[in-house]
Amino acid sequence: VTDIKSRVIYEARKNFERSLKNDPSSVAARITDIGEVNISEGTKVVQCLINDYSENDQKTFDEKVLYVRHDENVGLGSYVEFDNYIWLIVFREHRASNIHKSFIMRKCNQILKYQYQNEVYEIPCVVRNLTQYSDGLQDIVYTSVPDGKRSITYSQNAITSHIKLGQRFLINSE
Repeated sequence: VTDIKSRVIYEARKNFERSLKNDPSSVAARITDIGEVNISEGTKVVQCLINDYSENDQKTFDEKVLYVRHDENVGLGSYVEFDNYIWLIVFREHRASNIHKSFIMRKCNQILKYQYQNEVYEIPCVVRNLTQYSDGLQDIVYTSVPDGKRSITYSQNAITSHIKLGQRFLINSE
C-alpha cells in the first residue's frame, strides 16, 4: 500500500471479504462467465452476496442485487443459479471505488429453445408482457386480431448473437 487512497481501498476489500464469510445473505452460487452460453456442470461457483432489490410484483418482477469480488469474470448477461432458479444479470451499478461489483438480476421465467448448426440450445430468458392492461386482442368489427407484445431479455453470447432482428419466436408453456 503506497498511499492513503490505496489503503482505504485495501481495507474496504478486506471488509467485503469478511462480509462474504459472515453475512447471512452470503451464498455460494453458480455464475457463468461473460459470454458463457448457459449454466452447466463446469460453471464456476462464486461466493457472493444476494439481497432483495424490489418487491415481487408484475411491474418489476422479482429482482435481486448481486455483489461479487471486484476481479470476478461476471458481467451483464451472466446467468446466476440461486434459490433453484436461474437469474439473468440485467444491470451493472457503476461505482466510483473499485471495491466490489454490484449488479441487478432478474429471475428467468421462460426457456428459449434455439437451433443453431443442428444443435438445440436452451437459453433462459426474461419474458415480459407489454400489454399489461389488455387481453392481447385487438377487436375489429367482425373479428379479433392478436395484438400481444412481449419483451424478451436474454444473454448475448456466441449462440444468441446469431438471432437476427425481426426473427419470429413461438412462446408457450412447454
